[in-house]
Amino acid sequence: MEGYLEKRAGKTYTPIGNKKHIFFLDDLNMPGFDKWGDQTPVQLLIQLFEHRFLYDRNKCGISKDIRNCQYIAAMNPTAGSFSINARLQRQFTTLACELPSEHSIETIYLSILKGHLSLIHISEPTRLLSISYAVFCLKKKKNTTTKHT
Repeated sequence: MEGYLEKRAGKTYTPIGNKKHIFFLDDLNMPGFDKWGDQTPVQLLIQLFEHRFLYDRNKCGISKDIRNCQYIAAMNPTAGSFSINARLQRQFTTLACELPSEHSIETIYLSILKGHLSLIHISEPTRLLSISYAVFCLKKKKNTTTKHT
């Protein structure tokens, strides 16, 4: 995170170029628990969100005030712990989204594929054959990945 920040006046750090920065935290529920039941990366994030500063890693006792940053996070429902620290969760607006149905995914990808193939000047039967083959390959790939899990 510090690589995207630059020092301003005193101990204040902001995104480079005096802009705003949005950090995306993927797999927020993945950090493992230590022997005391804590998740060190999560505790560091809680400190940052609640107090808006981080301690300098090189100079002991020196803090860096972080300004003009926002945070977005995602959690994987199939891996990691299935709950997160309440002190961390309260810092976010929580939204839950279901995975789209197979029909929805097929509609989305077929629309994209048709758009790309329309740019290529090929006959309609060839275009339909290409789309059919792509759908066949996707279904075959899906079936082989679900068998291995």
